[in-house]
Amino acid sequence: MLRTFYLTISLNRSLMDFTTTLADLIMSALKLFIHDHGSKGDQSLLKTITFAITHFTVAFTVAYLLTGDIIVGCLIAMVEPAINTVAYFFHEKMWARHLGNARGARNSLPDNHPSTC
Repeated sequence: MLRTFYLTISLNRSLMDFTTTLADLIMSALKLFIHDHGSKGDQSLLKTITFAITHFTVAFTVAYLLTGDIIVGCLIAMVEPAINTVAYFFHEKMWARHLGNARGARNSLPDNHPSTC
């Protein structure tokens, strides 16, 4: 019984170490791209990453509270938020395109209407 307890603790620590290492690698790999991307005025990638962190945290917390198992909580928290984060990135891109098209349509005046200035 005690051996099972120590094995469970060891597995939980290994999973937490793996998750932390994976998060560090992802953040390091994206660091330069985010810095360059954000300097051009498009914050969609940065917003996507902060959304992903929030979503993973909420998903893990809910799954852990429902199951009481840290491993199951981690596994559940990996699937749905990952897919939703990718969808959110493309949603942001489409939304920005829509706003750009709406601004362009408002800024163009027809030739038959004189300007009021």
